[in-house]
Amino acid sequence: MPGYINDGITLSLGTHTVSNTSFKIHFDLINTTSNTYEAGDVTLSQELQTANVIASASGTISPTSEIIPDGESYAPITSTTPVSGTITLFINSPNTTSIDLSGITVAVDQYIRNYSEEGFDFSGEELIAYTGTASKVIIPSSYSINETGEFVEGTDFQVTAIADGTQVGSGIWEGVFSDSSSMSTVVLPSTLEKIGDGAFAHSSITTLKVDDVENSNLSTIGTMAFKDCQILTSIEIPELVNTIGSDAFDGCYALAIVYNYSTISITAGQGDYASGYIGQYAKEVVKNGQADGKIEFDNQVQYYVNDIDGDKIALAPSIAKNSITSITFAPDTTEINPNAFYLSSNLVSVDMENTQIHTIGSHAFAECRMLKNVTLPNSITTLSGAFWDTPLLSYDNIYEGGMYLGNSTNPYLVLMDTQDTNMTSFTIHSDCKIIYDSAIRSCTSLTTITIPETVTNIGSDAFDICTSLTTVIIENSDIYERATGASWDICGGLLQHATTVKVPTSIVNAYDNSYLESETNFTTDTETIDDVAYTVFTAVN
Repeated sequence: MPGYINDGITLSLGTHTVSNTSFKIHFDLINTTSNTYEAGDVTLSQELQTANVIASASGTISPTSEIIPDGESYAPITSTTPVSGTITLFINSPNTTSIDLSGITVAVDQYIRNYSEEGFDFSGEELIAYTGTASKVIIPSSYSINETGEFVEGTDFQVTAIADGTQVGSGIWEGVFSDSSSMSTVVLPSTLEKIGDGAFAHSSITTLKVDDVENSNLSTIGTMAFKDCQILTSIEIPELVNTIGSDAFDGCYALAIVYNYSTISITAGQGDYASGYIGQYAKEVVKNGQADGKIEFDNQVQYYVNDIDGDKIALAPSIAKNSITSITFAPDTTEINPNAFYLSSNLVSVDMENTQIHTIGSHAFAECRMLKNVTLPNSITTLSGAFWDTPLLSYDNIYEGGMYLGNSTNPYLVLMDTQDTNMTSFTIHSDCKIIYDSAIRSCTSLTTITIPETVTNIGSDAFDICTSLTTVIIENSDIYERATGASWDICGGLLQHATTVKVPTSIVNAYDNSYLESETNFTTDTETIDDVAYTVFTAVN
């Protein structure tokens, strides 16, 4: 168990010069190079966590002195060194100001942290509460109760279940680990048979492991057991698991790798309410073997790295979302997962400029209401819905009434908004690659727009309610192919109200079966614009 030491570990006290004939020797149980002494009686702080220590001292002191080991003492443990502590020896050496302790050793026979201090609370075979602050939580397989009623290491009670939580609202739970914001890795004992309803819901867990997974007794994962664990990236499903409750992994957007030892069918990218959404967000499901990818950590971000195709996908923070204020992504990042940093309430700046990111998933930074500064990479191709409800986000790059996001080499990568919805004409910058969702929405007086050759993607509702937009010039072949499909809302409703569409003839000839050409309500003609031949589609009145 954590903090348990036996087998008579021996620590040398070294040589000390003292100015008092009665004093205590203190030394650190783990870092034995930091031995110190202190004169007189010292009362150990009651505010520190404690562990029961049984130690013995032996050896000789010159001159001869009495050594009284603090045989059954409480060693203070700080929260930053959870398995460290201090042993105290009482030294009584009358009539001397110098003492040689080089011949003294102390054997630490036991060092056992009380479970109550680790935050575990049990009832029979159930773990019913956890209030600890450890980043790695190892749930004990068994425990005992000492004479003072504290939970200590022992085998009197076997831990077989994590208790059901209480649902306090729609999808909101008070579970055993729901309030754990410092927890990252959790290791379940092989004795565990059930994870209760809502047990880990809304917690900061990133990794779920099972001790001796191939011999685990776990069979049941309760309803909403891990609901909205938004930075959970990998889990192990032992062989005997036969029940996964509804919505058990709903909202676990970062869950990239599922190690499946069970007979339950789990497929990456597939999942529903009944299956607990366990495969819904997975990049891969590993069946009794080695994963193709791995989870990496860099600058407070968790990544899924696929060794086969080279993708490096930013999944989520590696710490609680509300703890992150800025992010600089690794240079080899290729993608950001949907919902990856959703509701990161204190996130202010995001730097992607020097990365290989091509896709920012839907809602990746949604509701980051403090987000102000974003730099994008030149490699970006898709970011639909990524910045939904980010009211402070600055679009400082202005060109003829258009407001853009970009970077130091191209400030005009993405058209995000317009300064005036009453404009009658508008020119998109020639370096623009993407027109973001709703960027030109409700410009009801706009009559003509040219989509430059550089624009390769148009977000949803980009031209919604542009009721006067009757003339559209399309210079990009991909946009022409998509915008002239059978549905008028494709490409953000670009052609929803169009009566005249002009396209370079070379592009039209590459798509002989376009919707406009087969549409009987349009006639075709030709026109030359800046020495380029255009095909002109005109609606029949």
